[in-house]
Amino acid sequence: MFEKLNDTVAAPPERKKLVHTSGRFTEALLKEGEHIGHGIFGVVKKVETSFGEAMSEKKRTFAVKQFHNVEYVDNSVAVHTALKKAGVETWSTYRRVDGESAVLMTYGGKDGAYLISPSGESQGKEKYKEKKIDDVEGFEEAIQKAIDNAKLAGENGILVPGDAWFASVNESMSTISPQQKANIQNLFIGDYDDVGINFRPSFRDQETQRKYGGIIHADAFEKKYTIYRNLYNLYCFVDVLSEQFFSEQISQSMKRGFLEIIANAGREIDSKDKALGRWGNLVQRYERKKNRV
Repeated sequence: MFEKLNDTVAAPPERKKLVHTSGRFTEALLKEGEHIGHGIFGVVKKVETSFGEAMSEKKRTFAVKQFHNVEYVDNSVAVHTALKKAGVETWSTYRRVDGESAVLMTYGGKDGAYLISPSGESQGKEKYKEKKIDDVEGFEEAIQKAIDNAKLAGENGILVPGDAWFASVNESMSTISPQQKANIQNLFIGDYDDVGINFRPSFRDQETQRKYGGIIHADAFEKKYTIYRNLYNLYCFVDVLSEQFFSEQISQSMKRGFLEIIANAGREIDSKDKALGRWGNLVQRYERKKNRV
């Protein structure tokens, strides 16, 4: 189910059991729709879903991700549970399909929105690679909200790589011209494939290990370190996002201004904990690496 990318004949609806985190089941009728995106770990398709005894009630649109390996499903469900428990913004619905390497999840294309990420392939990535995003109104607020979520994840031992983030893009009429403007509404954690839970960095620096001797202090350091890495990964994501998808109307200075918001959050951690003190070094290495590509 949901494995072929280029099927031209729609599959008939199928009755499935959806597994909740509590262990209880919900039956639903799933009708496979268009291909939304794919990556290394699996394929995502749109599905029309019906619930209720007659399977004619509560008709809603969701997405189904079909994984290539059942272990990926186990990991993704564990990550979603950890994020929800921590209060981090992510998919509101994420249910395993019983007996399959698949999950039913929130459909990200509501109200005409598109999801884009520099990694993987998707409808949104294909669209805005060509059209480009030309309106950044509200993007600063979206970044600040993402910073809060990156910090919250770190405080709960969740390491979020850059490719776990999605940008939600919609188009609305401009207030100054009769044109549709592409605008980023939100940044959120939506790809769980490489997210780490119960993350514990190794202490390679002996001086740092001595300073944080004792389990209580070590745990405090690990939380700060995870927050720190989450902010750095978010910084990299926003940088690649702006370079790949922003139009020439958005100046380089404005792009740098968005990155500076994240950098300030990283420097704030530096100022409070000199044992970290590496934000500038991290960014310098990232810039050097990027320039070599």
